[in-house]
Amino acid sequence: MKGFNFFSIYGAKAQKKRENLPKRKRIIILSSISLVLLISIIIYVSLLISVKSDISNLEAYLNSQSVKEAIQVDMDINYRKSILMQYEEALSNLEEQKKQSKRIETALFNAIIDSRPSSLTLNNININDISVNMTGNSDSKVEIASFISNLKSQSLYPISDIFLSNIVLEENIYSFNIELKY
Repeated sequence: MKGFNFFSIYGAKAQKKRENLPKRKRIIILSSISLVLLISIIIYVSLLISVKSDISNLEAYLNSQSVKEAIQVDMDINYRKSILMQYEEALSNLEEQKKQSKRIETALFNAIIDSRPSSLTLNNININDISVNMTGNSDSKVEIASFISNLKSQSLYPISDIFLSNIVLEENIYSFNIELKY
């Protein structure tokens, strides 16, 4: 035989109460999470709308005539700056070429002076890119010939061609013109 428990009613109510308590907690937690998600979605959508509005405002500003003019001015300035930089580079190259040219002229001038006999005088020396024209005076044709020979044989500066274009005797002094190419 089975006995009957009179106090089981009280125990069942307590157990039901305990079972309902986790359901309430779950409902409260799920409601809280749902509320937080809803608030987050509302904030996200409002920020998205705000950002889209800002983007459209910035696009309108970038497409405005004043910005296009400013961009055009900036492009023009950059183009001119690049041209000026090219000119500056070309000028520095010319300066370097000029320095080298002066070195060549100095070496050539020294070669001419070192080849000159002592009684031969040079009145004019014109040095250009490919040739040198000289006028001078001497007491004899032999010194002029010696000068030309010395110019050909000097090793300081190579000379490709020498031409005695004119020689005139006036009052026992020979005036001459020499052209040499290097």
